[in-house]
Amino acid sequence: MSSFSRPTRSVRSLRSCFSSSLSSASTLSSLVATALLFFAATPTEAAKVSLAVTGSAASQTGVLVGGGGAGGGPPALTAPANVRMKSRKLCTASPAQSPCTVSDGTSVAQISWYDISTDDVRTYIERRTEPNGAWTQVQTIAMPVTYAATAYDHGLAPDTRYCYRLTAEASDGRAQTSGTTCLVTQKPGDLPVTRAQLRLVVANVPNGGTDGRFTVSLNESPFDLPNGNFTAIATPRDDLEAGSDVTYELNVPGVGSFRDVTRISVASSSTDEFCLQEVQLILNGNDNNGLTADRGSVVYERFYGSTATSCRWVGGIHGALRVDHAELRAAPEFVAFTGGQPIFSLGEEEIEARLEPIIGTLFHERRDIDWDTDQSSAVSVAQAPGGQSLKVHMDLEGIVEGPNPEVDIDFLVTPTFTPTASPTVWTLDLATSNMTASVDFSWWVELLGGLLDPLCAPAVALAEGRDPFLDCISHLEDYIETRIEASFDAPTEPMTVALPSGCIRPTVTVAADASVRFGCDAFQRTTKPPTTKIGGATTLGTTTRGTMTLAR
Repeated sequence: MSSFSRPTRSVRSLRSCFSSSLSSASTLSSLVATALLFFAATPTEAAKVSLAVTGSAASQTGVLVGGGGAGGGPPALTAPANVRMKSRKLCTASPAQSPCTVSDGTSVAQISWYDISTDDVRTYIERRTEPNGAWTQVQTIAMPVTYAATAYDHGLAPDTRYCYRLTAEASDGRAQTSGTTCLVTQKPGDLPVTRAQLRLVVANVPNGGTDGRFTVSLNESPFDLPNGNFTAIATPRDDLEAGSDVTYELNVPGVGSFRDVTRISVASSSTDEFCLQEVQLILNGNDNNGLTADRGSVVYERFYGSTATSCRWVGGIHGALRVDHAELRAAPEFVAFTGGQPIFSLGEEEIEARLEPIIGTLFHERRDIDWDTDQSSAVSVAQAPGGQSLKVHMDLEGIVEGPNPEVDIDFLVTPTFTPTASPTVWTLDLATSNMTASVDFSWWVELLGGLLDPLCAPAVALAEGRDPFLDCISHLEDYIETRIEASFDAPTEPMTVALPSGCIRPTVTVAADASVRFGCDAFQRTTKPPTTKIGGATTLGTTTRGTMTLAR
């Protein structure tokens, strides 16, 4: 096999806090935009605009419709377009000025929009509380909006879904109303989400299963807040067969706190249909290296039925399965969720399971690469020599006529703690290094380019004098490291990790069973604490006190 590798990269950090009490964590800025509406008037000009919010990688490109009508008539009135809302980190001004005094996203929504119509004289902002609230006018902008405008809606309740729309009105009474955009406000002191899984039981009925891929999201669409959670289920298993019962690992980014789970959406990526007998959403499961039997808390479950007429069909004419915000919040399991237990370690099974959707989401829409189904496990991890790193191996294959060429990817992940200026704050680093990609045939290395297209383009690399294969490896390692960091850096609320009591210097090691274990090598007291057996490993002190909190 041809092999291409990349040297060790610099470490990226995710912020961690080490303390004996939990602390609040800041939340991320988010972007929301409505789909544009085009009305009867024919636009005489259009301009492309890209919107972005500081602190967020999200952006939305839209078309702003200009004024002017056909036949020399009066300027055409257009509805406000590109509405966006940002309920988190509302301002960064120093000192903060009203209305930016409240920025935690629990009680304030920022509504921004563009309108380049030349005929409107006022704009009305309306709000409704989901699921059944009536539309209520909350503000009036009593002046023409010639390009961009922003308004703030105060006094909102936490963990509540609100929808907004705007109406532009002309002096003669003509009016046009925008589309609807929604958000879910946050709740102070919310519980963290460290892991998310979805159990799907497929009804054992004729044509009840599918070989097609599907996607899952745990919050609103790209046009609502919060947004960003997405998992494409592309696994080496034969998924969604009739009668199957499989628990799927979900990507955590986009779900930092418990109430960021604002819906469940399961959608087919093919024209095929499948029928669900039962659905369960499981949060914060952790193997804890066999120390406990906790496999997570079921926060939502529903049994539809086991017959072709009672099971829930998904895909095709039936569309996606969606559990909305109101139904989730009404579930007794959701109300009873307490956050799960402290984490002693990250087990081999959990690490492998969480890596799989990161890579599967990368290539789920491609038809030239897939997991290698000849292997018993698509992702495997092992302790690297020295006990400080994980060695990760991934088995993929190219999809061509004839024997499918194998594509093997190997790299190291090294977790480390480093102190900061504060004695109770530590940084947990997850660094990838030594990435190597191997293929059966040298001509198939272009597949690595296809895997990351358009991020990686061999032709462009050659034109710029770079090695195209090393260039692809570099991009792939960047992507994988970024997604690993995002997956384990997702909680925006404190995440508790159990440590020995009196610990003032945490440690992290990779055990022989490929689990990542948290420990301690410095204590507050001067006398040597007693030793305690935990899962076959000797640690110092007890594990009833001391926490590490992971936060952005």
